[in-house]
Amino acid sequence: MLSSKVDELLNFIDSCAPPSGSAAGAGTQAETAPSGIQSECLQALNSQGISYDSINHAAVMTSNEHSKVAGHLSGALCKNLFMKKKKKRFLVVFEHSKQLDLKALGKAVGANDWRQGSDLEAVLKVKGGCVTPLAIMNDEQKLTQVYLDASLKNAPKLNLHPCVNTSTISITPADLEKFVASYDMELKYVDFPSKAGGAAPAKPATKAPQQQKQQKKQKKQQKQQQKKQKGKPNQKDNKDGMQYTRAEDFGEWYSDLVVKSKLIDYTDISGCYVLRPASFYIWERIKEYMDARFCKLGVKNAYFPLFVSEAALMKEKDHVEGFTPEVAWVTRSGSSDLAVPIAVRPTSETIMYPLYAKWIRSHQDLPLRLNQWCNVVRWEFKNPTPFLRTREFLWQEGHTAFENEEQAMEEVYQILDIYADTYREICAVPTIKGRKTELEKFPGGTMTTTVEAYVPGSGRAIQGATSHCLGQNFGKMFKINFEKVGADGKNEKCIPWQNSWGFTTRSIGVMIMNHSDDKGLVVPPKVAETQVVIIPILYKREEQNKTILAMANEMADSLISAGVRVYVDDGPKKPGFKYNKYELQGIPLRLEVGPKDVAKRSTKFARRDNGEKGFISIENLGQQVVTMFEKMHEDMLAKATKNLYDNIVKCTTWEDFLAALAKGKIVICPSANTDEVEEDIKKRTKAHFDSADHDAKALSGKAKSLCIPFDQEKWGDVSKQKCIASGAPAKKWILYGKTY
Repeated sequence: MLSSKVDELLNFIDSCAPPSGSAAGAGTQAETAPSGIQSECLQALNSQGISYDSINHAAVMTSNEHSKVAGHLSGALCKNLFMKKKKKRFLVVFEHSKQLDLKALGKAVGANDWRQGSDLEAVLKVKGGCVTPLAIMNDEQKLTQVYLDASLKNAPKLNLHPCVNTSTISITPADLEKFVASYDMELKYVDFPSKAGGAAPAKPATKAPQQQKQQKKQKKQQKQQQKKQKGKPNQKDNKDGMQYTRAEDFGEWYSDLVVKSKLIDYTDISGCYVLRPASFYIWERIKEYMDARFCKLGVKNAYFPLFVSEAALMKEKDHVEGFTPEVAWVTRSGSSDLAVPIAVRPTSETIMYPLYAKWIRSHQDLPLRLNQWCNVVRWEFKNPTPFLRTREFLWQEGHTAFENEEQAMEEVYQILDIYADTYREICAVPTIKGRKTELEKFPGGTMTTTVEAYVPGSGRAIQGATSHCLGQNFGKMFKINFEKVGADGKNEKCIPWQNSWGFTTRSIGVMIMNHSDDKGLVVPPKVAETQVVIIPILYKREEQNKTILAMANEMADSLISAGVRVYVDDGPKKPGFKYNKYELQGIPLRLEVGPKDVAKRSTKFARRDNGEKGFISIENLGQQVVTMFEKMHEDMLAKATKNLYDNIVKCTTWEDFLAALAKGKIVICPSANTDEVEEDIKKRTKAHFDSADHDAKALSGKAKSLCIPFDQEKWGDVSKQKCIASGAPAKKWILYGKTY
């Protein structure tokens, strides 16, 4: 009974493609609805209009087993290998019966001595036996290059696993190319070399001594390298600690950090993460700060439903077009199809505004200023990243209505200031305030303001939060109007001016990326779940330990009285283990208590943010630590601010623009500020940075406009400049960069 109830629940919440005009109907669907990773794979195909045929079968682990259950299908039955060479990953796809010379292929693609990848599940999120080029959708760090045997290019169909080995789907090579390209990656065709006579050719015996000599040399070098690495904190076999550094591989470092520091954990649905207590505590502190600020403005909290009807969602065309690819649809309840599909909110305008039309009748009903703290779902398929780009996330969304434009615009900037203050005062992260270009503004709105942040080490900028003026567009669509007395003394109907604004759990990712280091998490004291850990240095003498523990508890009481969140770790682990553990978890301050400290009535401290160590008296300890936390926050903000402005480059030529982007900088440049110029910059930068002959260390992909900064005068007289892309007279200084 319990199992059937769980199945019903899973079927109910499984997000399907939009019901009308969907490509889902183009494929031959299985008799039972797919779930989990297979469902995500099929939804990704549907969302891109890719048709497919599918069959279900028993689980298969080898290409021979696969041939027995799917060999009758027309087209090419594909065999897939996942290979690695240093940080690069390769997905090799060829006809299952081909005897492939894997070593020769490695040389052909520039991966000499590659080997089978041991991190298949970590990179592509599929298990052995389920390898498929469709799993590229799960490669969050874009590590994998897909290679297909050139002989498959003209195949009528490619028969592949949809990320599970209990099903096979058939799609065209052209559709597979389209699928891979949709994740900003490229599928390459290469002539795969075959083994001679089904086996690799024997090597001349005369080379054996030389090979033995080379092997001995390699073993010697490996031993020397292992000796050098011994004892280093980021050694790869240190499973409990950080295994990557920021400089070595920023993406792997971040993925390692958020799990090892116990901020998040993964679920079996890609892009959906568990916020563990440490990260949820951070969100609660952010919420607490902003909620108090909203309240002072007269904003009230409410809650609106998770679901929106198709009719309401489709009511505002421009708004819906901006979210269509991300909308998750519920199409069935239990085993029954819903008569009318309903959408899971990607944002709540279309849920709330039909009610605003009921509630707003007179000018006395204005202003209407509501906010809700809730979750939303945006079913993104590109590179999910914890906190930064997730399918479900937490946020606040404010929706307000005013009599006139002046009142609405005043609030837009008030909210933007709150967002900038939250990043600065709570997260110790600086931001740049500005206005989005017309191409980047909120769909259906009049204008969008933003706070933009930078992540040092990644070379990427990130949108921190946005505050939008929606104008009267939504009022017209949802027939929201109010009566007031006009200049002639008669009642007239007017459409209110509306705003919407939102701040998300993305802020947590921005904060920890800015501050954390190779030892692990670093967070400002204001948002740390535990601010101080006290570590008693215990010995075998029981009487001595009693006095040490007594002072540790005395210190804890003093800190608690000052409002400090403290934990005394008197467990059996050695002090060195505890130091590493709490550095990894980002506890802002460590205090140690040993016999000498008891005698001196002092304690040794270690700051997590900068590693500073010293001794402080335990008299009035609480106030001393509070003062230290204030200094810690100031120091973290100052460091992050320096990192931000050290990485903004002013450029007035196209060549300098490209060079700065290649170095992982964000660029302030003169622009004609037209849609055509912006599209041209996206197209030209993508072509440049994705080209094969470009520096491999540079970030791939296009550069986007981040904002038109409010402080235009800071960068000089733009009227004297030419547009960096078109050569036309410049109108604005615009901030550009690679983004998450």
